[in-house]
Amino acid sequence: MTRRSLMIVTHEFPPLCGGSGSSCARIAELLSARGWHLIVIVFPEREYAQPGKRAEVMCNDSGNTVTMWCRPPPHWSPEVYAAWVKEQIVRAALRYEPALIQGFYVGKLALPTLAAARQRGLPLVASFRGSDVYRDTLLVDGLQRVRTILTDAAAVTTVNAESSFILRQCFRTSRRIDVIPNSLSPSVERFITSQTPPRQTKQAHIPQRFKLLVSGANRAHKGAATVVEALPLIKKHLRHVRLTVVGCNSSEARWLSELGVSTGVSTSLCILPQFRQDKLWRLTAKASVVVIPSWYEGCPNVMLEAIRFGRPLVASNVGGMREALEHGHSARLFASFDHVSLAQEVIWLIKHPAQAAAQIRKAQQLLTTIFSPRREVHAWERVYSRTIHQNK
Repeated sequence: MTRRSLMIVTHEFPPLCGGSGSSCARIAELLSARGWHLIVIVFPEREYAQPGKRAEVMCNDSGNTVTMWCRPPPHWSPEVYAAWVKEQIVRAALRYEPALIQGFYVGKLALPTLAAARQRGLPLVASFRGSDVYRDTLLVDGLQRVRTILTDAAAVTTVNAESSFILRQCFRTSRRIDVIPNSLSPSVERFITSQTPPRQTKQAHIPQRFKLLVSGANRAHKGAATVVEALPLIKKHLRHVRLTVVGCNSSEARWLSELGVSTGVSTSLCILPQFRQDKLWRLTAKASVVVIPSWYEGCPNVMLEAIRFGRPLVASNVGGMREALEHGHSARLFASFDHVSLAQEVIWLIKHPAQAAAQIRKAQQLLTTIFSPRREVHAWERVYSRTIHQNK
């Protein structure tokens, strides 16, 4: 075992469209560059996994990072699945001897991860995404999971101050909760460098086809329906507008398609499934406006990516977006669920392209301060060092 050896447990790696997979991939890359040895164990969400009839465990050793993909059969009960998850983590810990385990809070993986850490006598760093906090404090089974993690984990982190406040207030805890915002992934910078620089226009103008992009819309709480409802109002001011919604599962895609038909905008609506991040970045780079209409949110990666690609942002005034973005200064904010307000902010960007460009420049300053990769990796290393020291 070395002090700079870390096991990460997650349900998505490498990432598709945002979520914890993006966070894990980014953190793994940042830590690997600083000499950390990483063991990433992936248990795909059962609704997205495509396993065979038997459990599968595949392993890939690349440089400082070992990645294990663990796929269960679909017929297992939750109890059998939890026991199998714990067994895989314990086996990997025996083989690779990490100094600590980091579990990106992923619902039903949380307690088996904690049990495995206890069995091996390893400290657990429990990392809550903002959406985990907002969602599971509303669910009966989620409440018990969160309470257990807050009580027994060696360290707890969140991505924004509001989710930390919710955890403290809902569970009456005074324990330390570190707030570590996401940063821009180094892979985004590599992607941008690899692309042919776009031709610069002499002055801001409204494109002939205005493109709206909503990314990571794999759950209802991502709010894609609000944008679909706003589309008829936007089309009154700009006829040639196209809305692309990325990351939908089958049920979400069907619901949005039906909503598009009922609102009369089906011909202006494009619904896409999850796919690789580089394809999403190409869409982001070509978007006229990126919309983040979530009902609740922590620190969305798509927000940072849109800022880096120089895309104007229209975001709901919730969570980490409300903390980081200032309305009229670095983005246009609207009340979540309010499709009329959303449409008004998009229309404002259409009518004020010069001011929109100024907001982009101000938003990009955040990437070197609050959302700096250097700042993030140093924050993680402080948490790991403190946790390992306390576990001696």
